[in-house]
Amino acid sequence: MSVAIYVTNTQEANALIPWGANFARARHVEFAVVIPKRSRGKTEWRDLTDSDECDNSLHNHVFSLIRGLNREHYVHKQDIAEAIEKSDHDRVAVSVCEVVSPNPEQTMAESVAEREYDLLVIHADEPGKANSNEASRTRRLFEQVPCETVVVRGACPGEGEPLRIMIATQGDSELTLSLKRAKQLAKASCGKVTILFVRRDDDAVARDLAEKDIKQPSLD
Repeated sequence: MSVAIYVTNTQEANALIPWGANFARARHVEFAVVIPKRSRGKTEWRDLTDSDECDNSLHNHVFSLIRGLNREHYVHKQDIAEAIEKSDHDRVAVSVCEVVSPNPEQTMAESVAEREYDLLVIHADEPGKANSNEASRTRRLFEQVPCETVVVRGACPGEGEPLRIMIATQGDSELTLSLKRAKQLAKASCGKVTILFVRRDDDAVARDLAEKDIKQPSLD
């Protein structure tokens, strides 16, 4: 299984590659960078390597960011055999591929199981772009992709900086999964998780219910 990010421009690459790398390391799985290319031709997935000669600025930017990842924690998938030979099993394998399709978002959604992506990390819409093509793409991916999906905004903390994670919840069924993922990230970065319970103070038992919610979650 692996964590995938969907990158359409250099700004998204700057934000998503550190986030995706952190998620992959926290879950001890592979990390895949997916670059979409809209084309009328047949749909295909192309594996890319750092040694490929390419005049595509986004491809080059992605590989420059990957080269900047901590080599103690990450290794390009093409070099993973060498890392295993050296008994360096803890390093996360990183791969880059291009999905060529008339509708890359739909192809991504249809290929999640086949590509063994169990978590997709996508970039949040920028403020003021609610009706833009970018917002539509983000919304389509979030709604259509049949795997866990995380939408991130802002820069990921730098290497060695602990993540401070807050989960806002009403105590619903989604809390367990959110708490599990937050725990993985916090553990990988020696970070901290805070749960914020949100409940309307509209009846006599609201406080009792809130106190009961607080006692239920466990990070063990």
